Amino acid sequence: MRSVGKSKTIAILTLCTLSAGCATVDGWVNAPDEMSMIYIGTRINHSAINDECCTELEYGTEGPKNPKLDWVGSFLLDTLLLPVTLPMTLGVTVETR
Repeated sequence: MRSVGKSKTIAILTLCTLSAGCATVDGWVNAPDEMSMIYIGTRINHSAINDECCTELEYGTEGPKNPKLDWVGSFLLDTLLLPVTLPMTLGVTVETR
């Protein structure tokens, strides 16, 4: 099994981030304060794919225009952000000196 190179991974994440419809970025920017940020972009895409009526009310943003195309990039970016979003959701704070 061939592993994906670091540069390809960075390119995929950059394309997702720069695209106008990246659900992860939209979720981070527009989500309500009490919203769990764990896999927020993937959840927004899931709602948009299933034509759920209240995506904008629930997540603070509309789903992307092409949620099936955005799903993979959002899933990868959400997975990379998991070490940040998990403590945020659990309310863990880290003190720095």
